Amino acid sequence: MLFKTINRVLILPLTGFTLGTASFLRVWPDAIDDYDEPMRTNPELLRKWRRTKLYQELKHLTQWRQSERIPPAHRRNHVGQGLLSGVGKLENDPLVFHDEVQNSISIVYQLGKQLGDSQGYVNNGVLSILLDEALCYCGFPLLPSKRGVTARLDLDFVGKIPVDSTVVLKARVVEHKGRKCVISGTLESVPGMEKSWWGRLMSVWGVECYARAKCVLVEPKWFKWLPEGV
Repeated sequence: MLFKTINRVLILPLTGFTLGTASFLRVWPDAIDDYDEPMRTNPELLRKWRRTKLYQELKHLTQWRQSERIPPAHRRNHVGQGLLSGVGKLENDPLVFHDEVQNSISIVYQLGKQLGDSQGYVNNGVLSILLDEALCYCGFPLLPSKRGVTARLDLDFVGKIPVDSTVVLKARVVEHKGRKCVISGTLESVPGMEKSWWGRLMSVWGVECYARAKCVLVEPKWFKWLPEGV
């Protein structure tokens, strides 16, 4: 009887805690050799991108690749750098351009064929993730702890994005006060990056907007107690 009580009250909970902790540590280690190198961007894609008008407008801004802001061990658990990255999916390491004066960012994505639906257009669920993620990135620097959560996300899909397309996500802060930040954004085509004759024809009419978004980002009060880097 005494052994059963000890087993139920002490041994089983302790065993469960130990196994849970060990599993958690395996998922979030300090380093993973396979992820020490950022996902590479196609050199030909970069050369083509640098000839576009949009690049000429953005090249003076602070810029980085998305993987550079995500700890190496966490990349495979990150949607854009893990689940959705690779050949046929997000085929480039997204390029980020940050305008610190205007509180805006522009992110360039290459959307592969595996992200599409049965009709050959990029799935709106994928685009929703990219918009939520990017609008939050845009607002984080203005929050007290530089961290927050999405309180509301409004999306309006106004066009279809063909698979195997290069697009730019533009986001900017439109309102900021204390622990709250409101960000608006769009997903647009990039003239000069088209691969099909139809895309080149459509680019004659200028930039095409595929989606509009508005995000309300807030920092919970208890976030101030979190250690840096969490």
